[in-house]
Amino acid sequence: MTSRSLQRHSTPETRKHARFPLDVQALIRCKQASIIRQLSAKTKNISRGGVYFFSDVDLPIGSVFNIEMQLFSTSGQVACVLTGAGRIVRRDRFAPNRIGLGASFVRVQLRPIVATTQTST
Repeated sequence: MTSRSLQRHSTPETRKHARFPLDVQALIRCKQASIIRQLSAKTKNISRGGVYFFSDVDLPIGSVFNIEMQLFSTSGQVACVLTGAGRIVRRDRFAPNRIGLGASFVRVQLRPIVATTQTST
């Protein structure tokens, strides 16, 4: 075996958007066989174009889903809610009940949470 045969080949990075770590719970809703399923997921990272999350439910590539997650400020308060729709483009099986899913956003919206202050009269 030569040193050349031990080299690893990788494809060039083709992502359009930088990824950022994000560790929050996400609510996923998808339709499978005319049944709407709701499942909880844990995000790993997010970009302008998509999100990577872990789930115990495997979704096939091409599955379309709705997503909702709360994003927090540095003080730990909910700053905004991200809602949108995505399409599964990648699947990684880590264990029978731990699946990594990469998705591209089809539609995404950020809704700021306005802090309210109570005043006494």
